[in-house]
Amino acid sequence: MSVQVAARVITEFPLPSPAGFPNSNAITAGPDGNLWFTEYDSAKIGRITPDGVFNEYHLPTPDRGPTFITAGPDGNLWFSEYDGNRIGRITPAGAVTEHLLPRPDSWPSAIIAGPDGNVWFTEYEGNRIGRLTPAGAVTEFPLPNPGSGPYGIAAGPDGNLWFTEYEDGRIGRITPDGVVTEIPLTAPNRRPGFIAAGPDGNLWFTEFDGDGIGQVTPDGVVIEFSLPTPGSGASFIAVGSDGNLWFTEFGGNRIGRITPSGTVTEFPLPNPESGPHGIAVGPDGNLWFTQYWGGRIGRITSAGTVTEYPRPAVNNYPFGITSGPDGNLWFTEYMGDRIGRITPAGTVTEYPLPTPGSHPFGITSGPGGNLWFTEYWTSRIGLITPTGDITEFPLPNPNNFPYFIVAGPDGNLWFTEPIGNRIGRITPTGSVTEFPLAIPNRQPTCITVRPDGNLWFTEYNSNRVGRITPAGAVTEFPLPTSNRRTSSILARPDGNVWFTEAMGNRVGWITSAGAITEFSLPTPGSHPSGIAAGPDGNFWFTEAGGGKIGMITAADSATPTPPEQ
Repeated sequence: MSVQVAARVITEFPLPSPAGFPNSNAITAGPDGNLWFTEYDSAKIGRITPDGVFNEYHLPTPDRGPTFITAGPDGNLWFSEYDGNRIGRITPAGAVTEHLLPRPDSWPSAIIAGPDGNVWFTEYEGNRIGRLTPAGAVTEFPLPNPGSGPYGIAAGPDGNLWFTEYEDGRIGRITPDGVVTEIPLTAPNRRPGFIAAGPDGNLWFTEFDGDGIGQVTPDGVVIEFSLPTPGSGASFIAVGSDGNLWFTEFGGNRIGRITPSGTVTEFPLPNPESGPHGIAVGPDGNLWFTQYWGGRIGRITSAGTVTEYPRPAVNNYPFGITSGPDGNLWFTEYMGDRIGRITPAGTVTEYPLPTPGSHPFGITSGPGGNLWFTEYWTSRIGLITPTGDITEFPLPNPNNFPYFIVAGPDGNLWFTEPIGNRIGRITPTGSVTEFPLAIPNRQPTCITVRPDGNLWFTEYNSNRVGRITPAGAVTEFPLPTSNRRTSSILARPDGNVWFTEAMGNRVGWITSAGAITEFSLPTPGSHPSGIAAGPDGNFWFTEAGGGKIGMITAADSATPTPPEQ
């Protein structure tokens, strides 16, 4: 099997609208003297110095949903990927490693370094507490009551891990060996959220629906303190350098402080609807917090003085791309909630979607001379005419998460479901059929029609290419190169298939005989995603990490190199 590295002419076109969703979630102090935070919708880990200088690091794919973050026992930062079902690690230099959890229903949430040198996390949907060693070994401990909704977690002064049960209204304790004890709160529907070890030897937690802050002793005695602002939505909590507990009020748009004796002070933020969320004490002794809606990182002194730092513009994440019936290229903007059109000369027009938070992914030319696309978060298939009129078709299962889409040889539209581990088919009238893959966690990603009359798709998590017939029979073929994270796929008229390598930062193609050619991109960290043949005879692709549209010319000057192992 031969592998080639080729030199071709590549052109990149920046998009006109760099701003997308600025949602930042949790924040923690890092071992490097900086603050580190998660960017849920942007699929990035961010870093801000005490002077307000930002750096951002892309995760391998844009749908991971990094949520919570903590300083680990090994000098790195560890974070949960709620949508990606993974625990991630990032070094202070920005190198990312991901650990897939053994069960697909985990939805990891809060994460903390434990007293045993491991990382511990909650599995909100999986109803489990997880433990991950620095080497990547995962152990999961189920909770005794189903549907508890474990959420926040903290290392306690007694050498155990303490956690909240958001749905059941309990505080839980788990020993390093996995023995669980549960403590009910004094009133129902309090929704305990996050928890932290206090300076007084007790555990302190927020009550999102209860408008309160709670305290639980290591012996299990619970005391609750009411907040003065109704609908405050107390969220994260952390111990300040002044010996008090500081917390965010997501609904009240305030930062709160509570002394160990229960005295509460609230500090309103200068900008309305900022959505303060995560909070942590910084190396400068101040409290730093994220603003989920405001797109800023905030700092508050122990005296209550607030400073806000706007984050850099969030890239649109252009993703799927296809050649349209009008002679232009059409693409999706995952973060921008738009469908874009670019002419062969590079002129861009954007069309906003009617449903907020749709996060469109794949797009294809379909029946009727229109463009069809997937809406990942809202589980819809969309249609846009060449003049920009949009129609949306809901799928029957709200958790389908449709990804890439293609017009099939049978007159229907075919799409992938990476989380559902299925291939889907929808008729032009909206009738849906799903075909599950035989082995779990393949993560079928992109799909194309090959001249043999079948549909071919990439398996992001298994480094394979799959084939499905119009009747639904599936065959899988392993690729020779590992850890490239093959993403999109495109069949050429000559029977070869082009694909993008999200982690390899390359575009490549593979013949039916398995010979591979790869093309390195000029922009590091581009994370190439969608790919399409353009009306100008060239190949066009999106760069999810670079915020650009790329073009690779049809002229070939490949030089063979030895096969990769």
